[in-house]
Parts: sequence; C-alpha cells; structure tokens
Amino acid sequence: MIVKSFIKRAEKYNLPVSQVYDLISFMLGIDYSKAKYAHNKEIDNEKAEYVLSLLEKREPAAYITGRREFYGREFKIQTGRKYRAYRYMFWKRSNRFNFNAGA
Repeated sequence: MIVKSFIKRAEKYNLPVSQVYDLISFMLGIDYSKAKYAHNKEIDNEKAEYVLSLLEKREPAAYITGRREFYGREFKIQTGRKYRAYRYMFWKRSNRFNFNAGA
C-alpha cells in the first residue's frame, strides 16, 4: 500500500495530521520529519491493515506506536491492562466527593 492511499483510508477516523504522520513514520521506520515527504513510499500491506484495524477499534495512535512526540520531544507510552487500571483507579480516587467535609 502506498502512503497516499493509507492517508486516504485513515481520513475516516478523524485523526489529527500529526498522528497520521506518526503512524506512517512508525510503519516505515523513519523519522517523523521525513514521514511528511514520503507520500510515494510503499508500506507493507500487513502492517497497514493491522494499524487500520486497530484504528477501527478506536485504539489511540500513541498506543499503537508506543510513543508520542510533544514539542520536539519523544515520550514513551505504556500500554496494557495494568497501566490502564492504574490510571482509572487514580482518576476515580481524585474525582471522589467528600461528603463529610462540612461535618
């Protein structure tokens, strides 16, 4: 699959352009800055179909690649049930109401 066709198919998931290029750089194994100019490069069909199937399941692009770039710095993203459960428990704990505060 050519990168142009991958971009066309990924449009239906309403991803920001930066995330689409992040996925392209991940699949091609190139730097993010070079992914913007790789429109005619060939992506392995298996990889492209797998990434598109994960996008169909609403999996975040950062979870697919395991990284996210922010202001020129790259951050590793941890995935897995244990990490997600920890985030949920932390969110639940921080959003609790304390009804005994006024007593």
